[in-house]
Amino acid sequence: YNDTTSVCSIYYNYKVEASDAAGCTSTSNIKGGFFADGNKPNTPALDSASITNNGETVVGWEPSTSPDAVAYIIYQQNSAGNLVPIDTIYGHNNTSYTYSVTSSANSGNFSIVAIDSCGIPSIPSINHKTMVLTGSFDLCSRTSNLSWTSYVNLPQGILQYKIYCSINGGAYTFLDSTTTNTYAHANLNPGDTYCYVVRVVNTSETITSSTNSVCIFAKAPQGPGYVYIRSVSVNIGGQAVITYA
Repeated sequence: YNDTTSVCSIYYNYKVEASDAAGCTSTSNIKGGFFADGNKPNTPALDSASITNNGETVVGWEPSTSPDAVAYIIYQQNSAGNLVPIDTIYGHNNTSYTYSVTSSANSGNFSIVAIDSCGIPSIPSINHKTMVLTGSFDLCSRTSNLSWTSYVNLPQGILQYKIYCSINGGAYTFLDSTTTNTYAHANLNPGDTYCYVVRVVNTSETITSSTNSVCIFAKAPQGPGYVYIRSVSVNIGGQAVITYA
């Protein structure tokens, strides 16, 4: 019989009993020893990283399948490509973290590591890179032109991107969906403010991640302040002819 420990270190005593049909039981001697778990915990599966409307990043993951995982270290990749620890979350079933330092103007590349009761770290998870939304306004066509970065390492792949819009501070409502990384919202009403969020959906529609929000003011072309009438006359056909500048 092989027994597997799921704690850092412990002293176990063992004995073996054998019973026969008459109900008699024979018992072995007792043998004990000190046992320690030197194996790495299983890597937790990072499933999403989303930017909230106020620029924070929410990271979510599945708990480690190792029962002795007691904490998770969240890492962010810096500009040099190195993973830098930013915080530690304690509790086997605590599976989300909000990072308040992330700016909505910059995507974050995140990874997590499980730590067992012996302090042994797992292999880092696959990195997830958040999406960043940008937008511009075309005055002549009264169109918002949106573009966003692709989500990196979404589990099961990307099904589509869903665009949501809020007008003049109202609730966000579904606008449209696309499989590309750009979208044009035409025929905007001059003077209104349009805010947008894009949400990626995986192929099984079980995991989503959202971009930062971008707001665009639909400016209207400014009309002339005055018009000069140069002359008014009547032509041979009896029509009034007006010239102005």
